[in-house]
Amino acid sequence: MDSVIFALKYPDSEGNIWLRVSHAYDLVAGELAKQGVKGYIAYPTKTGSPAFTPTHLESVELDMQDYGDANARRIGQFLDEHGVRAVVFRDIPPTDVELSLYQQRGVRTVDYVVNSFSPDFRIPLVKQWANRVRGWLGWRHHGVYVPNSEDGYEVLTNRLKFPAGRVYMIKNGVDTDRFTPPEEGPSGDSHHIDPASLGLPVTDHYALIVSQARPEKRVEFLIDVAAEVFRRRPELSLTFVAVGDGGCRPGWEAKLDKLGLQDKFILAGRRDDPVPFYQLATVMLHAADRESFGNVTLEASSCGVPVICSDVGGPREIIAHNESGYLLPLDDLQGFADGIIEFIDDPQRRRAFGQAGRQRAIELFSLQREVRELTELLSDQVAQARRASS
Repeated sequence: MDSVIFALKYPDSEGNIWLRVSHAYDLVAGELAKQGVKGYIAYPTKTGSPAFTPTHLESVELDMQDYGDANARRIGQFLDEHGVRAVVFRDIPPTDVELSLYQQRGVRTVDYVVNSFSPDFRIPLVKQWANRVRGWLGWRHHGVYVPNSEDGYEVLTNRLKFPAGRVYMIKNGVDTDRFTPPEEGPSGDSHHIDPASLGLPVTDHYALIVSQARPEKRVEFLIDVAAEVFRRRPELSLTFVAVGDGGCRPGWEAKLDKLGLQDKFILAGRRDDPVPFYQLATVMLHAADRESFGNVTLEASSCGVPVICSDVGGPREIIAHNESGYLLPLDDLQGFADGIIEFIDDPQRRRAFGQAGRQRAIELFSLQREVRELTELLSDQVAQARRASS
């Protein structure tokens, strides 16, 4: 039986973004199974307490990045014994893969390229043409690269000079049946959701940030935005809520202490289920200076929340400016503050923007569309590998 491996680089206990990725892979495996192709999901470590339990994928403990002699033999044995036709990596460049291990067996390698690149990212011209020539020759290149946005496609084909024939764009999708607007309360808002159940104070409005605590997410800038909002409107019944955790959190805490915003800007930490936070939010904020896609902006839109975000990368494809949110210059502190106050003061505009975002999520960014496109790509890769071996 032919099979495909979806290779992840973290233990099966990792949550957050990997839950979305694993769920999408599992749905693809279900579609491939109808074609007689089995799906495996490979973790470097199986912990016994997985964050995700697949329905269609078989979990295996197999470190697809360790090419020491013993593990390389183990990978090769697995490829041979299970009829593997394709391996899907995620942000694993060809220089980090022992490509000969796969190529000598006719196994196709696919790399999801979801790293974000700064707008001024460039490589020397000689490296650009080396990439192009290697691509033409099929040397030291994955069979296919999959960017998840138009911005990512441009980086690969124009700035990195990967051959366009090896680049296949599949935009991320969102489960619009899970990420849904809340049922409206008697006053037409969503505040019948109990903030206390989320560890939050009770206020009339919530400005939400969902982000890993990394420098490029620029939550410190959003703390400055909060200070500006309360400077203008100290009476506002508003709480800023940051969902996420990581190395930058101590810096956030210190800045909040310095500005006296500890009670108005809540660091909610990591949460495996962000849906109730979206459903409580008046507005979603995202100020990253680079973003390959921006899943959180799509999740918020799917939940009917207007989004104010930096005009970079993937978010500029997700958010329709002045329709489902605002796309602003990176350091437009006043613009972010203006937007927050506007959505608080104008509930009719807030609902119209939220409805437009929800409609865009359904029409352009459904999980079903993502699964269909990835299934088609992998079916083609399996067929190519099968023909080459016959």
